[in-house]
Amino acid sequence: MDGLSKLKTQLRNARFSEDDLSFDNYKATADAMLPAEKANGLYSRLVMFAQQRGYTVDDRSEMPARGGYPNPETSGQTDFELRSIWIRPTLSPQNKLMVLIHEVAHTFEPTFEWVLTYGPSVKTLSELLAEGTVWAVSEKMGWPTTRPLLYIANGLGDRPVERFDAAFFEVEPRLEQSTKAILDVLGAPAARAAA
Repeated sequence: MDGLSKLKTQLRNARFSEDDLSFDNYKATADAMLPAEKANGLYSRLVMFAQQRGYTVDDRSEMPARGGYPNPETSGQTDFELRSIWIRPTLSPQNKLMVLIHEVAHTFEPTFEWVLTYGPSVKTLSELLAEGTVWAVSEKMGWPTTRPLLYIANGLGDRPVERFDAAFFEVEPRLEQSTKAILDVLGAPAARAAA
C-alpha cells in the first residue's frame, strides 16, 4: 500500500486555512458527501464488525462505562480492558461513522507490545494508527480528508514526517491491516458509488 507515503507527502505539504481548521466546515462537507441514511447503514456494519472483534459499542450513554466524563471535545473512546467502544451519542450520523472508524482502528493495536517498547510515546503511535486509518478509508471512499490530516499533524508536532519516521514505520503494517478490514466491511466500491 502506498498509503503512508501519500499520507506523509500530504502532511509534508499541508497548509491549513482557517476554513480547514473549522470543524463546522468539515462537518458540513462530510455531511453533504454522505447522506445520513447511508452513514447509518455503514455505521451499523462497522458496529457488527467491532462486535465480531470482541468489543461492545455504546452510542447511547452520555459517558463511557468508566473513567468519568471525558473531555467535552472527546467524541469516542476505546477501553481495551473492558473491550468496549464509546461513541458520543449527540454526533451526526456521518461523524459517528468517522469516530467509529477511528475507535475500531484502535482495536488493531498491539497495545502491550507498544507500551513495553515505546512507553509514553505509545499515544503517538495509537493516534497515528487510528486517525491514519480514518484518512486512508476516507481517501479510498472519496470522503473529505482534511480533518484527519489536521488531527495527525497536530498530534505529531511541527515536523511530523521527519520527526516520526520511526512511528510511521511501526504503524504501517497495522494501518494497512485496519484499513483493508474496514474497507471490506464498508464495501468500498459500492459505498463510494452510493455516496
